[in-house]
Amino acid sequence: MATIIEVIDVYKKHPGHLRAMLSATRIEFSDPELVNEPVTVFSYDIPLQSSINLIRGIPNSFMGNATETIIANLTAYPDDKHLVAFNSPSGCMAIIRYLRNNGHLQQSEIKILCGASERSKNTTQEYFHELDSDHLPAKLNFVTSAFFTGFDLNESYHLISLSQNRGWRLLSKSRIKQIAGISRTGLISHTIVHDYVITPEFETLLTKEELAKIARVQVAALNCMKSSFEKDPYLSKYTRTYLNNLLSSFDSTQNRYVRINEEVEFKVSFLNIDAVLEAQRVSLELYQKPEQLELKLTELGYQVTATEKRSELTITEETSSTDKSTEYQQIAEFLSTSEDLRELRDNIRSQQFNGAQLGIVNKCLFLLNYYEYGTFISLFAKLAKLKSPNKSINRLLTQHYLYLLPESNVLKQQAQVLFPLKDQLTKDIINKKINKLLQLYGITHTIKSENNTMSILKLLVKVSKLGSVTTIQKHFPMSESIAPYLPSRSDLLDADHEKVRLFIYGYVSSFN
Repeated sequence: MATIIEVIDVYKKHPGHLRAMLSATRIEFSDPELVNEPVTVFSYDIPLQSSINLIRGIPNSFMGNATETIIANLTAYPDDKHLVAFNSPSGCMAIIRYLRNNGHLQQSEIKILCGASERSKNTTQEYFHELDSDHLPAKLNFVTSAFFTGFDLNESYHLISLSQNRGWRLLSKSRIKQIAGISRTGLISHTIVHDYVITPEFETLLTKEELAKIARVQVAALNCMKSSFEKDPYLSKYTRTYLNNLLSSFDSTQNRYVRINEEVEFKVSFLNIDAVLEAQRVSLELYQKPEQLELKLTELGYQVTATEKRSELTITEETSSTDKSTEYQQIAEFLSTSEDLRELRDNIRSQQFNGAQLGIVNKCLFLLNYYEYGTFISLFAKLAKLKSPNKSINRLLTQHYLYLLPESNVLKQQAQVLFPLKDQLTKDIINKKINKLLQLYGITHTIKSENNTMSILKLLVKVSKLGSVTTIQKHFPMSESIAPYLPSRSDLLDADHEKVRLFIYGYVSSFN
């Protein structure tokens, strides 16, 4: 099957008056050869009416909300087929693992329809399926963007569309309509689960010109490497391997703006640039505030029933410790490339971090308003080199942040009420109080491990332990390892409730 890039290449070989392109999700082209294409729009005079059940929540609840919605549909309609549209093979697998581990379905009842690349096949494993008819192959079917277009299904089913604020995982209005239109006999029901950005701390939007410049740098570098390797009798044998590995690295960071043409030359991938620009536009238009998507769908004629939800499920996508270490080292390298905070904020525009990395960078940018730049970056870089840096770095950021809070801050007052000085507590009481504190900040993931409970407690208080009894000694202590980096507290500002929650949640999530 030809890729869309290959199809566009054939399209451009024909003169303008002898070519035509049909699309249900038209976007503006950045390709200089296509920017002036004439456009004709066909639309209904009266939009088709249909009902959508919309479930929205903050980013930390998205995977749990999605999984609970799928379980609810499977339970309510056990004899029907279900289709889940989610442009993330690894995200699909995370949901499937939960369903299988909790006995909701058998392996044979689940299939994933996605691209046939080796990477996709390796991710989806035994659930990978190539569609060979116009009917869904299983009771529960997941589809990624490779199957959002280009095929029809002649049966009815329950559709759940998942739209997550992570680049390619976002669904535009047109994409939502397109996915719903795959069923030629009509949907039984349609549910959309999405998250929304709470408070963006800085703009990371890239312009068309900036993306084109990045693409040209990638093209020049790859062609130079290819030419140099091919001249060496030893390296020439490994040229394709080296270049494929580099392209895979670009793919894994969603930072690839090059393609390979028929002559095996690297060229700018304008379609990839278009995809990034579209993802940025869609995020701003539909997912910056809770009600944006609901209002847009209502304007299009849909009958929308919206619900705000915060799931208690913890659904995590598998990431090896090696991958995590690499992600943190990428952040450390980025932080160290700038001389000061102002330069750092300018440089962020050229980065393409994933969602987890962006969350860490946001926190660093906030803290660097208060800490000496060089020493803080050095400490971060040191922790990033650890084999498993996730928990250590999140603890560092959270502990620094808690230190910045003034004594009048609500969290500090709550901690002093729950854990008075000289109070003697058992592990069960400590666990109940820690989980109560987390719930006050909307963190509904129950902490059960004694080690994790004590880790959170030691962020709040210094303790002594005798047998099974823990005694509270001091509130909000600082470990010796970070004491040299503490700032003057004369100009510290209070923080809003949501920012406190995000820092604490980042540390709690690192336990997984």
